[in-house]
Amino acid sequence: MPIDLNRLISLVKGSKLLMDDERKEWLAKMETMSEPQLKKLSDILERAEKVNWTQELPKYEAAVQATEGAVAQFESTLASPPSHA
Repeated sequence: MPIDLNRLISLVKGSKLLMDDERKEWLAKMETMSEPQLKKLSDILERAEKVNWTQELPKYEAAVQATEGAVAQFESTLASPPSHA
């Protein structure tokens, strides 16, 4: 089934995943993308459109903060020489 380019353009323009410069970039790239590439982009943006961002974003933010905390803790162990008792 061929990609509905009008629908894909609407998805790109309305996606919460993309910043304005990324939207422009994807819209320009679409002219040279193959059918499978357009399909994959469409699939990604279709799934993202269905996400309940109000519910899911806090989970993502918590995961990022936990990861940042773990990285900071690891980096602090690298900065401190081991103590020899």
